[in-house]
Amino acid sequence: MPKSPQGVLPSSLDWYVPGSVVSALWGSVMPRLAATVWKGDLVWPPPSAQKQLVHGDMYAYPLTAKAQKDFWTKLAQIAFGSVKVYQSLRKELDSGGQANPRRFSAGQRAAHVVLDYFDPDQQTSHCMRLRVIRAHGYDFVLSSNGLDIFIPENPFEDGGSGNGAESGRAKVLQMYKFRETGKPPIGLPGVPASFPQSGDDILIPIPQLSTPTGAYQVNEDWMKGMANDVAWWISGTAYRGMMAALPRIIACMWYEEVVWPNEPLKVKGKPNPNTTRGRFDTELKELLEERMETVLPADMAIEVVAPSAVDPDALGLPGWKPRDIMIAKEGIWIPRPDEAPGASALLDAIEKGSAGNPVFTDSGPCTQ
Repeated sequence: MPKSPQGVLPSSLDWYVPGSVVSALWGSVMPRLAATVWKGDLVWPPPSAQKQLVHGDMYAYPLTAKAQKDFWTKLAQIAFGSVKVYQSLRKELDSGGQANPRRFSAGQRAAHVVLDYFDPDQQTSHCMRLRVIRAHGYDFVLSSNGLDIFIPENPFEDGGSGNGAESGRAKVLQMYKFRETGKPPIGLPGVPASFPQSGDDILIPIPQLSTPTGAYQVNEDWMKGMANDVAWWISGTAYRGMMAALPRIIACMWYEEVVWPNEPLKVKGKPNPNTTRGRFDTELKELLEERMETVLPADMAIEVVAPSAVDPDALGLPGWKPRDIMIAKEGIWIPRPDEAPGASALLDAIEKGSAGNPVFTDSGPCTQ
């Protein structure tokens, strides 16, 4: 895919989604929905979802029309008790709960991010395709077709809720004993690392994604049946690796800005290979690959865009958030961060909890 100039978006976008929605969906909403399915209070995927054959005996269920409404309604009930209660709180949630920040839990704020984006009554053509696939797997797949989520294995399906090594209770408790769910990415004082309030943009803080450690990730049948039908695809593990590497790349750029402010950004007309600052705007994809020690799909664009260069209304892009990571059919657009924060801004962000404290190991942004 040819690179677009920095700060320029394609003339048309088939679909796009804020990275905060993907984080909320996978990091907070899906784990809760899984428990609801295991309890038997929700059929997943919804019976009204249209079945699509993917490969062999593997089926995918796009969440559209009534299936999307069923998903939306159940999520509102889980997070807020009822659709009516959620609707009464939407305006306050849209403002980030500024009047009383402790009024809403991190889970409710994350649920609102997902509910607002997938609202069937305010549906627009830009909405990302979301499919549930009836095949066990611990990961998701992000591709030019949208987001595919596998149905998690139900530990209570065969073992029930009684006692004994084969019971569902024992299986879940065994997972609590040994399974690591990953460490959160570093939380920088600013977007797109931690999604705090920034200027006029109200971005609700939500848990960020971390790497899973399950026995299997992307379902093999998906790779055999779908990989040739999409322009590009990455596993959820790769996406989370990118989201973990990005804040550190930004921190390197800020460090260079403070320590080596006079270092040239270009050498002989090309990005200075010795600086992150010089490479960030045009070689961010390569920087991510170096950090992750992997190769990203050639057809997946990773572009840096200045938030001030994007006017969603003028461009006809409803729901595009210039200060959030944006994922589209064509690839990923990342907002160029502001200059390195000053000493007082660093301390204020750590004190308020919008950034982690790097002196404390694995400290992340406060999401409660």
